[in-house]
Amino acid sequence: MKNVTYLLLLVCGVTFAQTSFRHYNLNVERGMESARLELFDDYWGKQEFKSGGIALQRVLFKNGVTHRILFWGDPENWGVTAYNKAERDLYLVNAWKIQSQNMIDNAMGTVISRSEGSNDSTNTFGKVFEYIVHEPAKFKAAFDTWINDKQVKKLMGDRSGRLAQFDAGGSGATHGFFFYGKDMNDLIIKEREVKKLKATAEFFANRGKVEYGQIYFVETVSRY
Repeated sequence: MKNVTYLLLLVCGVTFAQTSFRHYNLNVERGMESARLELFDDYWGKQEFKSGGIALQRVLFKNGVTHRILFWGDPENWGVTAYNKAERDLYLVNAWKIQSQNMIDNAMGTVISRSEGSNDSTNTFGKVFEYIVHEPAKFKAAFDTWINDKQVKKLMGDRSGRLAQFDAGGSGATHGFFFYGKDMNDLIIKEREVKKLKATAEFFANRGKVEYGQIYFVETVSRY
């Protein structure tokens, strides 16, 4: 597994404006999680990406989905440098023996704002908030002000945050906020602290009309 200093929906060696992502939900059979991880590592650990990378995530509290595969990178320089078709086909055959694809909520999108994390140990677990945003420009302006507030940055510390717009698929939401931390409890505690800040109240007041969608957790178990 490559040692990178920031996590999902991030770009390794591409510019911010080019960041794109695609995630595909899976249902892995109970008791086969280790086998699925081994398959993922054996195949993707040998690949070289033109930009970005791939991650296997465990998913919690989301419509019965157990895992997802997440790709990210530059859409103008997407994918691996080369792959062996026979090896790829064998990987897929073995994967489908222990999983089924959950077509609900598969999505692609673009990261439009972010705050960098600088430590793997505080960026392995994420909480995802999905929204239907009625005034996108107003929402993004309020989000950018909030995520760059000094007190927000101080509380988040090494934790990273991402605002993404969904370009296709998904649950019907237009945007998603991805907030990363050490574990579920760490995220809950930090969320409570951040909600008490003046900057958060101003964000809620200035972001325009919003409808809440799904809220769930993801945990990265491997990435390349």
